[in-house]
Amino acid sequence: MRKIIIGVISLTISALIITGCLNTNKYSMEGVNRATEFPNEISINLESEEYGQEVNYIINAIDKWYAHKDKKNIDIDLLRSTYVTKAESAKSFSQFNIALLKLFAELKNGHSNVYTGVPEYGVPILTALIEGKVVITYLGNQEQIDKKVEVGWVIEEIDNKPAREWMKERFSMISGSTPQALEQESLQWVFRRYEYEPKTREYLLTSPQGDQLNLELSLNIPRNELGIYQFPPIEIKKLGDYGYIAINTMTDSIVEAFDEALEQMLDKKGIVLDLRKNGGGNSLNGDQMVRRLIQKETDIWQGRSIKPYHGINYSGKVIALVGPQTFSAAESFAFDLSDSGRVITMGEPTKGDSGGGPVLFKTDGGIYFRFPTRGVDISASGSPMEGIGLDPHIFQKQTYDDLLQGIDTLLESAIARMEEGYF
Repeated sequence: MRKIIIGVISLTISALIITGCLNTNKYSMEGVNRATEFPNEISINLESEEYGQEVNYIINAIDKWYAHKDKKNIDIDLLRSTYVTKAESAKSFSQFNIALLKLFAELKNGHSNVYTGVPEYGVPILTALIEGKVVITYLGNQEQIDKKVEVGWVIEEIDNKPAREWMKERFSMISGSTPQALEQESLQWVFRRYEYEPKTREYLLTSPQGDQLNLELSLNIPRNELGIYQFPPIEIKKLGDYGYIAINTMTDSIVEAFDEALEQMLDKKGIVLDLRKNGGGNSLNGDQMVRRLIQKETDIWQGRSIKPYHGINYSGKVIALVGPQTFSAAESFAFDLSDSGRVITMGEPTKGDSGGGPVLFKTDGGIYFRFPTRGVDISASGSPMEGIGLDPHIFQKQTYDDLLQGIDTLLESAIARMEEGYF
């Protein structure tokens, strides 16, 4: 038996589970049942000779309930012959875990994931793709990092491989609906690892001045202690005649927090909404926030419509910033803003998956997994909200020179466009 304790992951996943009365009998078959909640502790009750059968049970569930099976051209027989064999030949739990990750990557969907509770470690550094380069955009505790390294340094190589090549090799273990999703997720692993991966990693870095540095880092901080994936639900700035509201989640009491922020901006000529760090939550919260920004009944995704909110309501200019981290319920929110006729969207295409009714399952052996069961959601304008991503009205990327000067290219551009009357 393998027993694994997990921490912060449970908080992230539980926020994505639809609460309320669950029909657990609808999703039940031999070896697999619907899970009512994500636990604080994962206990894997499997011997190695049971790995193959466990994968077989999971593939049976995929065959019966995965909504995108046909759209993604999933060959169930090939999936079964490939991954049951890999599981049966696994010599360790780490090899079994890799097989599971690759199995779910085959589903090509951001809401199709497997959870075995394998611990993750890293260092508090964030990166982004800027002008085709892997660039450090955030540095946390620098005790174990060379003091010379700063935001703006470019990662040229990882373990003696070009950084982009190293990232692409990671794609085979990542669940993603679009190329931008795969790239975004692989960036998260540049300074992170699973427990069974090498504890140290080598990097070749180049400074903005062209100096190069070889750096070996110990990736030894538990993921839930990194502190780099936690943002305040709402961030606001008053920028003269304009306001800025970053909405970083769609969970918890975000509508109330948005109301408080919006009330402070009612006298502004325009507002920039920032969804670039928003990984989703509850799409119904998006419906409610859109109501605060419309002045007439408006069509939204899945053939529904909403009416203006009769409490706080803003009628000024609105530009919404989006990008490849905008995901799940944040994407349906972005589509509704874009389709409302009230909001200009700016940035890069979103991650490419609004949800599709993901259901959480648990095997008898203790493995948790999920995938969409409802199908592809459709925006008010008729666009599929899975497999593509929202193309913003205005395509704009962060520039490297602006990053070095501490300038948010998109925010500056949004304010300038509102000043110039481009709307």
